[in-house]
This record gives sequence, structure tokens and C-alpha cells, in this order.
Amino acid sequence: MKEVRWRLEGIGTEDAFQDLVQESLSFPHYYGRNPDAFWDCLNEIFEEVTIRVSGRDTLEEELRKNIDLYLDMCREYETARRARRGTFHLIVE
Repeated sequence: MKEVRWRLEGIGTEDAFQDLVQESLSFPHYYGRNPDAFWDCLNEIFEEVTIRVSGRDTLEEELRKNIDLYLDMCREYETARRARRGTFHLIVE
């Protein structure tokens, strides 16, 4: 099982968040850094993964709303994956 930590404290831009996502989930170099590309890459994860998120409350409002979109997609994927294959967990602390 792979456990990933997204420490959002100090993340000040969408680009910084996308860097964190791409590196922590080992997304390919051609990852498009947008919601559609994120969803596509999530669907290419075949191992068991747990993502632990902290520091969401430290983000500026606009950035938090943007990141919440990705967190919502993780929740949706978590539900879908339970029904299909393997395990995917999102834990927001």
C-alpha cells in the first residue's frame, strides 16, 4: 500500500499544488495539471493508495475552493473504486 501526504500548509498557488499532486502520485510527465487530466491519471492508479491531507484550513479561500474540486474528485473516485477494484482512501485531517 502506498500512503501519500498532502501537506497544504505553505501551498500558495495552484502550480505548487499540482507539483505536489504529480510528484506524490507519480503522475506521468505529460500530466495536464487540470481536473480532466487529474481524473484520467487517478483511473490509472492500480495499487492501493491512501492520501492524507492536512492544512486545508490554512489556504486562501480561492485556492482552497480550487483544491476542494480535486478533493471532491478523490471522494468520487474512492466511492467508485470500492465497487470496482482495490482500495483508495482520502483522509482530510
